[in-house]
Amino acid sequence: DFAARRGIAFVDLTPSLAEAAQAGLAHGRLVYWRDDTHWNAAGIDVAAAAIAASLPR
Repeated sequence: DFAARRGIAFVDLTPSLAEAAQAGLAHGRLVYWRDDTHWNAAGIDVAAAAIAASLPR
């Protein structure tokens, strides 16, 4: 992909956000604002956790 071919480190947040969004729908806890596609506080928490998990220990 684009970043990998150029040696740019990145974290693909799509799987984490998609999983959280799917689980959240079942429990009424959305990761996006109801009226647009930006992350809400729950989405930011998911993104932060995914990024933190990708960092070297």
